[in-house]
Amino acid sequence: MRTAIFLPAGLILTILFVVYRFSEIIQLGPQDKIVQLVLLVSAAACFALYAARRTGRDLVQLILGKIMKLSTVRFLGLLLVILAVFSIWMAYVPFEGIPKGGDEAAYYFQSKIYAAGQLAAPAPSVDNPMAYFPFRHFIFRNNMWFIVYTPLHSLLMAPFTAAGAAPLLGPLEGLLSLIGIFLLIRFWTGEIMARISVILLLLSPFFLFMTTTFMAHNTNLMLITWSLYMISRRAKGASVACGIAGGFLIGLAFVTKPYPVLVWLFFIPLAVILGCRDRWFRILAPAAAAAAIPFALFLLSNNYYTGNPLHAGYDLVRGGKLIGFGPDKAWFPEYGDYAHTPLRGIYNVVRQMGVGSTILFGWPFLSLFPMLLAFRRARKDRRVLLLYLPLLLIMFLMFLHYCPAIDYGPRHYFTFLPVILLLSVIGLREAVSFARRRRGVEGSNTVTVFVLCLFLITLFVYMPEGIALRSGPWQTIDDQPRITASEFVSTPSIVFMQAGEHGYPNISSGMIFNSPFLDNEIIYCAHQTPAEDILFMEAYPGRTSYLYWFDGTRFHIEPWTLDLSLAIKPTRDMEYYTYLHMPGPD
Repeated sequence: MRTAIFLPAGLILTILFVVYRFSEIIQLGPQDKIVQLVLLVSAAACFALYAARRTGRDLVQLILGKIMKLSTVRFLGLLLVILAVFSIWMAYVPFEGIPKGGDEAAYYFQSKIYAAGQLAAPAPSVDNPMAYFPFRHFIFRNNMWFIVYTPLHSLLMAPFTAAGAAPLLGPLEGLLSLIGIFLLIRFWTGEIMARISVILLLLSPFFLFMTTTFMAHNTNLMLITWSLYMISRRAKGASVACGIAGGFLIGLAFVTKPYPVLVWLFFIPLAVILGCRDRWFRILAPAAAAAAIPFALFLLSNNYYTGNPLHAGYDLVRGGKLIGFGPDKAWFPEYGDYAHTPLRGIYNVVRQMGVGSTILFGWPFLSLFPMLLAFRRARKDRRVLLLYLPLLLIMFLMFLHYCPAIDYGPRHYFTFLPVILLLSVIGLREAVSFARRRRGVEGSNTVTVFVLCLFLITLFVYMPEGIALRSGPWQTIDDQPRITASEFVSTPSIVFMQAGEHGYPNISSGMIFNSPFLDNEIIYCAHQTPAEDILFMEAYPGRTSYLYWFDGTRFHIEPWTLDLSLAIKPTRDMEYYTYLHMPGPD
């Protein structure tokens, strides 16, 4: 009788959340997650306590039996179909088939250059290109136009861009990552752990929302996962070809996004040395030689773009403002100035953990809890401690990094999903085992139902909210300029946008439709002063010119006139009201 109260209690808490959600007091951000924690997680606990007493079967064994019933091929095939359907739909419907963030827009721009068979586009034929294309990811150097990022991700995107299918790269990489994570964890710990891990992956909003973007983190996850798998096989006695493949893949990962891969370049040799003893050199030497190939190509690309093989495009723009502490270490004024301090570094890591504690599985502030529970297993299996090492190392590197980088979730941790998932499965297993020892099958059933209820929160609260958020001008980028121009603009034309890179409307909303060679029917660029607009018109003659602006209520696009150009404030003088702080000139 005592447990009977839990069912109405859970229902009341759920109803209270529904009332809150449809009321005018709805909160945003962390405050909303606190409400979810108090109401929905408490409701989940009530339902778990009620159901566990009334369930006559061992739910853990029942679920594992269902999971293991299918053959490996059918199991993976089912998950891959689900992932493919969701990710393609997400990429083309909520994300509208366009980059929704500045980094994504940059990669897409560079992929257009590679798709045309060029390494760089010619710089626009004006004295100050940055005035018309105010985007911090652009570099104009020696009559070349390219982006700050390393080339590999855009190179992989180029064939998709050429085929008009650039949004499909991320979903494809997600599918390959899922297969790789399954094979890797199965190789490390067995079939059951691998299957549960990829089920968790498929239920992770962090993975699902990232893999539908144009971000290079998808490429890195794919490359690192398969590199770990190949090197692990080599360490267990497979042919030297596996070691060579693993080394080559981690080399590719390094030249895609070097910073998080530094952790793997330390961790993999350490794990091989500890695990293989006297065989470590025979394993690592061929892998290192293979990794040197993409690294050499990276040096050549640096030399082409920057004139110095040791300086990447980042260095031309950021000038060392990225890592470490000091008054000028922040490339972007995240906190209102350009300083980075140890206190801000700690704050960044705390923010990353806070966001990760929700977005990993969609559980409000609880998603990291299973991973922490895995520490209990370390008392019996010291190898578990080794799995925490990459996470501690990337936390240290992010402590040194000026930016929290949490707008896609804590994205610099994305590459570490294989160990995060494995630790999470180990932690869930520990929770079930502990509950079973304390209260028998009823205890393990309580934990199982509680976790299932948490995933119901993911599916019915977190995921719909995340999809709705990304359906609008997420990161302030949308396709509104193209829609408006298609109704009112005659081609060929120039559309001068009152839009910068930080506010809304965003200059990237137009530039993502530009050809890097400025030979498309409509050129979207920033409106500045009338004299500057006229200089651009003279550089690209034979085009009708228009002005595009947003008055706070609706969008306007009208033929360019001197009076209208004077009336509309230049882009550089706009005031932005976004989460990005724009410091004054002093």
